[in-house]
This record gives sequence, structure tokens and C-alpha cells, in this order.
Amino acid sequence: LEFEYKDGNDVAVDLTGYTAQMQIREENTRVVLLDLTSSSGLTITAAFGKIGITITAAQSAVLEAQNAEYDLLIKSSSGTVTYLLKGAFVITPRVTRMTI
Repeated sequence: LEFEYKDGNDVAVDLTGYTAQMQIREENTRVVLLDLTSSSGLTITAAFGKIGITITAAQSAVLEAQNAEYDLLIKSSSGTVTYLLKGAFVITPRVTRMTI
């Protein structure tokens, strides 16, 4: 998944010098199920304001079916933290079983 962070004028925000972090936590216990950072799982294309989120097959394989929550934040080189996304993260088991 990749998205572009834009300001109120619909202009891409330059993310030069920013880092990013995203955590997925179990809904009730708040236990961290997956922690992605700009050095592992999150990519920042600074000049275009783009942030990419990658969850590998190995990472998703160990996630058990459950309701979870996530948020994604970025931090500037001066230390300012901005929350960009948050929401529900529903982990469901595989439905299709290959038969062909």
C-alpha cells in the first residue's frame, strides 16, 4: 500500500528528514502484533510525500485471526510527531483453499 501525504492545498508534503512508525496492536490487550518503521516495512519517498507500507508474507503468516487497531505516525528531524492514519485492523484467516 502506498499513499501520498498532502497539505490543505492538495500539495505533497516534503518528507525529507522524516522517519515513520506504524504499530498494529491487539484490540483488547494492546499487545503489539506488528511494528513497522522507516527502516523495516515503511518506505518514505520524501520529495513526493509518499509513504509505502509493506507487510511481508512471513509477518502476516504469524498473525492470528483477531480484531486489532493500528496507527501510523511520522516524526520530523526536529522531533515534531504527526499522526497520519489510525483505524481498525481486522485479521481474518485465509478463506480460499486451492483445489486446482
